[in-house]
Order: sequence, then structure tokens, then C-alpha cells
Amino acid sequence: MRNLAWLLVFAAALSAAASAGTAGRDLRVVPRADGQGMGARYAVIVAVGDYEDATLSDLKYAVADAQALCRLLTDPNVGGFEDQNVVLLSDKGDDEAHKPTRDNILTALAAQARRAASPEDTILFFFSGHGGDEGRQTCLLGSDALSARPAESGVPLARVRELLSPPDCRAARKIAFLDCCHGGAASDAFVQELGRWQGTATFASCKQGEKSHDLDDEGHGAFSHFLMEGLKGAADADSNGFVDLGELQKHVCQRTSARVTQRGLAQNPFCRVDASGAIYLSKASGPDYSSPKATFYTMWDAEKAGNRHALLACLSDVCRKKIAELEKLMSDPMLGGKPEEMTSEDMRRARDAEAAVGAEKIDGDKATLEVTIRGDRETLNFIKEGGAWKLHVKGIAEIDVEQTKKMVEQMRKMVEDKDKE
Repeated sequence: MRNLAWLLVFAAALSAAASAGTAGRDLRVVPRADGQGMGARYAVIVAVGDYEDATLSDLKYAVADAQALCRLLTDPNVGGFEDQNVVLLSDKGDDEAHKPTRDNILTALAAQARRAASPEDTILFFFSGHGGDEGRQTCLLGSDALSARPAESGVPLARVRELLSPPDCRAARKIAFLDCCHGGAASDAFVQELGRWQGTATFASCKQGEKSHDLDDEGHGAFSHFLMEGLKGAADADSNGFVDLGELQKHVCQRTSARVTQRGLAQNPFCRVDASGAIYLSKASGPDYSSPKATFYTMWDAEKAGNRHALLACLSDVCRKKIAELEKLMSDPMLGGKPEEMTSEDMRRARDAEAAVGAEKIDGDKATLEVTIRGDRETLNFIKEGGAWKLHVKGIAEIDVEQTKKMVEQMRKMVEDKDKE
């Protein structure tokens, strides 16, 4: 009876708000109060899309993934890495020294590892390309690798591990993102090697026996797409303004798996963090309300991240006010006490769902946006407030709070009478 009382009054309002989404955001890196981030930050980003060996298939989005990540990391409003501290090796390299060959990869990684000479420093390694195994040795394959002789022509993962370890590298914060599969799928040797990496956070794009898949509609590989989405702020689940590796792991693994599963395929990234303390890669500065479509994506990202506060911030002023008044009414222990649990449950269900955005129509300070959520097509209404587009849910805005108060009092009396029986 107690739960039924507030469910009847509150369900329509909050479920409508929750089904609309949560907060993506722009990012800006600044030093934390505890001093983390004051050391230097280095990165080696490698992408191989075009292999010399004809038996190795070309990879459609490897270079696009690496270029986008490089822009993200070096953007002062996003990743905060200094331009001179990031080395990009790809098929589109400006000169031969920046092509993703075996020797260039090892040379760049060794040089950056030596520069990361302080425990306060951070070093990041990203590889997008093929992997290969020979015996118990597992390798990353550069553009000049031979599929028949990966150990001889590739970059041994064991050597990468050595270069990221003392005495070659003394950075305390080390991160490796490996968007590759070996022989068509992640191998046992690959998984075993990553288990030997100490003091390093390692992200792999798929588990043993799985393949890494592309998202043609996004123009990126699935793993890399959600990696960058998370770094941009969608992974900031606790809304503390920072994206740490724990939040990033959860976002990348859940979103990649959900999107690929929708297509009848399997790809489950895994992460092994052998490092002490939180490692922060980026800082969030604010949501994007620049258009109805941007606001919807902001809300949807926030719902995926379970960020209820950011979700509600995307609603119009009147909707937020009505929800706040309803929450105050429903917070009475007599009527259940925790109305926010309804939106939390909706957000948990939304993490495995996807949304598609259709036509956007703007008419002055009002707009509509066609969206499809969980297979259901609907039209969302937006209004412009202070230059920001906010979702305006008529079902919430038109709630008569005073009448609701009377209903609550009636239900309170019913509960009290029931308890006296």
C-alpha cells in the first residue's frame, strides 16, 4: 500500500523524464586539488589500416580512430596533452618516420617511455590494427608485418610491456588501449600476455575468441568509438567532473557490448587495471544544449551513465520545478520515501537500449525531434530557454501540483487508516 500510493502519483512524471536520457559533455583538463595531473603526459598512437602483406586485410576505420583520438587528447579543452608529447604513427603519416612500421613503433614507444621519467608522469599507448601469434608469443602487426612470421616481423607485446616498465619508463600511470584481434579473434596467448602487465591499465577491444567490429554509422570501430565517447564525458557517472579509468572501463565495456549485440554479433571488451589509486584522463566542463538534437544526445548519454542529476538538468524549467515539487511530496516516508529510485531503475534498463534520431524541426523558440527508442517512435518537444534547448514534457508541465497534494493527503489517510486496522 505504501509503495502504491506514491507510484500512482509519481510514475507518469518521472518515467517520462527518465525515458529521455543523460549527460554527455565537453571536457577540460585541469590539475586536481590532490596534485594529480601535475606531471607530464605522453602518448604514442598507432593505426594500421593498409598492410603491405596482401594476406592481411585492410582495416576501414583504424586511421580514423587514431586521428580522432589524437585530436581528442591534444585538444586543450578535452584531453589536455601537449602537442609535442603525442606521437601519431599511421598510414597517413607526414613522412616515413611517422609510418606505422615495426621499427617506428618500437622507436617511438622507447623514446616516449624514456621521457616519462617521473612517477608523476602518465604514458598512454593506443594501437589499432591486426595482431598475430607465433607459438606462445603474441604480437601487434605494423604495416610491414608478415602474417606468416609475426614474431619476427611484428611488435612483441612482451617488448611493449618491457618498454613501459622500469628502468625504461618510470611513470606511475600507464595506460594501453589495444583495438585489435589476433588471427581474426583475441587469442589465448594475447590474454595471457596482458595478465603479465604490472602497474598498467590495459584495455582490450574484445575477449578471447571474439572479433573487433566496426560501426559504419559512426565511422569508427565500436571499441574506439565508445572509448572516445567516454573520454568526452559520457563516462563521468558520478558527475564529479572527471573521467577516471574505472568509469571509462564500465562505459566502454557496457556500450560496446550492447551496440554490437544489437547486430547479432559478440564483442566484449575487457580491462585489467593493475595500478593503485584513481587515474584521471579528462575533465568535464558542461553539457551541450546547442540544438534539440544535441540536448537529446546529452540526455541519452547521461541516462546510459546513470547520471540522474544531468538528466533532469536537460528538462525545461517548468518540468524541473514540477518534478522537484513532486519529489518533495513523495519523499514522505509514509508514501515510500525514495521516488528517485524510479528514474534509477529506468536508467538501468536504458543501458542496454539504443536510440535513433530522426527529423529535427525548429520554429522560433520551439522545436520537435523525432526519435526511436527501444523500437518505439515518438516526437519530443523542446523549448529554448536562455539560449539553451531543453526538453519540454507536456505531461509533466501540465501536472496540477495542488491537486496532487490533495491526492497525497487522501492516500496518506488511507495508509494511516490501513495501519490502524
